Amino acid sequence: MTSPFKTAEFVGGPLDGTTYERRSGKFPRRLPVQVNRYVELYVAGIGRHGNVVYRHKGRLAVEAVK
Repeated sequence: MTSPFKTAEFVGGPLDGTTYERRSGKFPRRLPVQVNRYVELYVAGIGRHGNVVYRHKGRLAVEAVK
């Protein structure tokens, strides 16, 4: 997803209110993020002000303990 903004905000879930800094030309559409021992899925969308926001869609997996 392209945007003139350099950061996106996480909405909902364990990362609510934190930001994600763009690392290349585009923001990834789906962003799986590891938080503690869980993998949480965030999906990009457009916020009220035209900025990119990542909305929490749920937990994908639990990290295996070895």
